[in-house]
Formats: sequence, C-alpha cells, structure tokens
Amino acid sequence: MARVIAGLFLSMIGLYVFAQANDRLDFKGLYLGSDISLVRKTGKYFCHKPDDTSLFEAQCFRYPAFKETIGGVPIEVLTLNYVSKKLMIVHITVKPGNFDTAISAIEEKYGKGKKSTSIIENNFGAKFENRSYEWRRNRDSIKASLYGSKINESVITFTDDDEFGKRFDAREKKRGKDL
Repeated sequence: MARVIAGLFLSMIGLYVFAQANDRLDFKGLYLGSDISLVRKTGKYFCHKPDDTSLFEAQCFRYPAFKETIGGVPIEVLTLNYVSKKLMIVHITVKPGNFDTAISAIEEKYGKGKKSTSIIENNFGAKFENRSYEWRRNRDSIKASLYGSKINESVITFTDDDEFGKRFDAREKKRGKDL
C-alpha cells in the first residue's frame, strides 16, 4: 500500500512539473525557465560568461555547423541567455524577407499576436513601416519586430518578463549609485 501511495505521489509531482513547463513559452522544446544543462547536453551550443555589464550570467550560442530554422526559414543568430542557470531570453534574428514566415509559425503554435505598426527612419532619412507583434502567457512573452536595431534584420525574443524585470531594475539601481 505504501508503494502505491508513493507511486501516486511521485506521479503527481511529475505531472505538476510537466504542467509547469508547458505553462511556459518555448522555442523548439527549450522552455523559458529550463536549466542550462539541457542545452549543454546537446553539443550544439557553446556557452560563456558575459562581461560584468550584462544582465545575464551565461550566454549560449549555436555552433555554426548546426543550422536552426523557424517555420522552415533559416535563423541568422540564435542566442540563449541564462540567469541562475535558468533560461531567461531566447533571442532570434532572421532576414526581413523571412519575417512573415516566422510569424506564421509562431501564430500556428501560440495563436494570433497583438500587432502594432510604427514608422522608423534610418540615418539617411528613409522611412520604413515597422510591424511588431506580441504574445503573452502568464509571466512570459514573445516580441517580434520586422526591423530590429538594423534595417536588415528581424528580431524575435522569447522572454521571462518577471525575471528580466527584476534583473533590469537591480542593474539600474546599481548604476544609479555609481555617480
């Protein structure tokens, strides 16, 4: 009888952990909040400790030999950012010509995102319409912009907003004391 009760208890814990993971946003099974060991086991990423000004304690980049896609289109850059060995941000860049395909893949998995548009201007005065999308689930979000910090890259980020907010606020307080 004790074994049956112990088995049921362990099963409930397993279901709870599974439900917690599935309550988080993920990119190809890398759930926000997941442990860095999952990425290290794959052998597809190299990880390092960024400089002291970074919000992150570890950053992992995909080795060039391993290609990754989103919605079947190539990812140009994929960066995984960790705090306390837990995944906090997945940062993806794709070419603007592939942005709509990437958005369609995200919408297929997470539903329609909140869309907004704005006009941006480059250093030469040329104006472009930028499209942005946002998805939210509990403490996580996905934000995507047709044009990132450069006109030739689109950016998609999966973020643990709670943890990112805490880290950002702590860094800003520290900077404010450095006067």
